[in-house]
Amino acid sequence: MEEVVTYLLILISWHPDQPGKFDVKRFNQIFLSQEECQLYGEDNVQKHEIYKEFQYGVKRTYHCVKGPSQGEFEDALEAQRAQRESGK
Repeated sequence: MEEVVTYLLILISWHPDQPGKFDVKRFNQIFLSQEECQLYGEDNVQKHEIYKEFQYGVKRTYHCVKGPSQGEFEDALEAQRAQRESGK
């Protein structure tokens, strides 16, 4: 069975006058290619720029992060189940 590689779009916003303060959000969609993820990221940043006068100087960028493999996901799920069962 062929492994499907997914990508997560992470949006990061900050205000230049507030160093150290930032907001990180995961876009509510997974992408099947890094290129598609980057297109959505660029589009999101550009749309933010259009309305920047209403955003009070807030800047935005993005990163596309490779999602977990099926094995990593299953391992994390199993660890979560084991932790829940040990807490009972």
